[in-house]
Amino acid sequence: MANTYAARPAVTRAIAWLSLMVVVSMTAPGVRSAAAQGNTAPVTRPILSPQDQVDLQQLVARYAFAYDSKGDACLTLADLFTADGEFIGQRGHAKGREALAAYCRGGKTPANGVSHFIMNHVIEPAPDGATGKQYLIVVNIGEDNRPGGEFSNTGGHYEDVYSRTPQGWRFKRREFIPIASPPRPTRATPSRQ
Repeated sequence: MANTYAARPAVTRAIAWLSLMVVVSMTAPGVRSAAAQGNTAPVTRPILSPQDQVDLQQLVARYAFAYDSKGDACLTLADLFTADGEFIGQRGHAKGREALAAYCRGGKTPANGVSHFIMNHVIEPAPDGATGKQYLIVVNIGEDNRPGGEFSNTGGHYEDVYSRTPQGWRFKRREFIPIASPPRPTRATPSRQ
């Protein structure tokens, strides 16, 4: 017990000394606050309105539908990007409208038109627009004439850079980062007799 009480005066002296140093440094000649120096403008951070948030969520949702449907020869997907927009994925890199559409056309078309499930969208303001990230789960629904669905070997997350254009929010850059997973074992198909 004696050691505990002996340490208290030392701690009290250290706190008092630290407090005194803070007060002196704030009132010392030559040290002025930002307001005293005439810098009264508050530090502004980019802000996204609620409408911006909704528009960005819709952009991401439209991407999944456009990729799965391959609509208008994948130009629907390409038009979700800026003119110089780029995508980086498992099959390489595409930049510009035609390259983005070609990349989309090279992907698998789901048997029932649904495969990409994008969720947990996080959006952050950025000086030149916004950034975002979401999880991706790919589900094979009705593949090989099997009922129901099963998870594919593809999954991971997207990391996006968004830019506001006269046409609304668009992807400036989108990168798919896969989760490394081993191939799933194939299920034995029961024989009918």
